Amino acid sequence: PIFPIPPRARIIDLGAHLGFFSIYAAGISDGASIIAVEANPKTVPLLRTNLSRLKGCTSIDVRQAAIAAEPGKLSFLIHGGKAANVAGTLSRNTEKYSNLDQFITVEVEALPLDELLSQPVDFLKCDVEGSEYAVLTPQLFRPALIRQAAVEFHDILLRAEEFTALIGGALERGYSVFTSANVPLPDLQALARHTVGTHGAVQLKFASNS
Repeated sequence: PIFPIPPRARIIDLGAHLGFFSIYAAGISDGASIIAVEANPKTVPLLRTNLSRLKGCTSIDVRQAAIAAEPGKLSFLIHGGKAANVAGTLSRNTEKYSNLDQFITVEVEALPLDELLSQPVDFLKCDVEGSEYAVLTPQLFRPALIRQAAVEFHDILLRAEEFTALIGGALERGYSVFTSANVPLPDLQALARHTVGTHGAVQLKFASNS
């Protein structure tokens, strides 16, 4: 986080995987309430086990679902390997996967983000393999609802227009934007100079200006 997370914070972990971020968040916010969302059915049992060991939290809520714009059922692509090593996706470009034949498709519940935002959250972590563009809408991704966030953006070389619009909108709505190393990115020109990862992904942090 850019600013300290307060005690008893409300924290949402989207794309929780094995719970590493949730465990970290619980360690820096005494009495935190954590919602961890993970779509991969092979990973969720390990996530539940890991988070069941946390102490000092007010509540821990694990949701087996895929964050999406609308409720319903979705086809979710997961690797057929060991649960600790797999990643899943709804919308990423899979053409670059040389081992696509090792993936399988499963049906998962779709969970709209607005169902988790009945009250403001102190921190949102989002790593949802390309679905960030659909779920981080201007109505939801605003400082009044989400005070700080860390988001991994995927396939940004292929989705440059969506990426630019999302970041530009966040700046206009009152967020400051930072690199994963907490370096400020005051405008889109600074963002363009920021190095993009080899897989077309970049991690950015957002903090409310108020």
